Amino acid sequence: MQYQDARSYICSGDLLAWQSKGLIGRFIRSADGGSWSHVGIAWAIGGRLLILEMREFHGLTIRPASVAAPFDWIATGAAWSSEIEEAALAAFGSPYGYRALIPLWLGNWAPGDGEVCSTWAAERLREAGVVIPNGGLTPSRLVGALIRDGHALDDVG
Repeated sequence: MQYQDARSYICSGDLLAWQSKGLIGRFIRSADGGSWSHVGIAWAIGGRLLILEMREFHGLTIRPASVAAPFDWIATGAAWSSEIEEAALAAFGSPYGYRALIPLWLGNWAPGDGEVCSTWAAERLREAGVVIPNGGLTPSRLVGALIRDGHALDDVG
């Protein structure tokens, strides 16, 4: 589906996922054995579609979804609210959790290890009522958990 067609259907709290072909993306996918290297949360506000995402070298950022395609979109049915939004935005200034990467890939991640894109997104989705397994989730494990729970994935180009 083209971005212009998908835009009006994507809701705050939906998950967006990327299969990056860059060096870091390839490393993440090879270490995990999965297809996705990055995830973010859709945020529809003021007639705009933005992405809230925890990014390497930046921490939590916001960028327009229009510049981020192609990506995969998973409609989560999240009960996005002003409280969830406020909690999500409170993470600004939080650094990317590099020290979380190894425990995450080994399956030993704990909340005190720091946040990366997938752990940050999973926590926001849990807060919004989306059923997601506990523990550290890589981007591919998070996408896979949502698909196994019956959420559809659409390719947005």
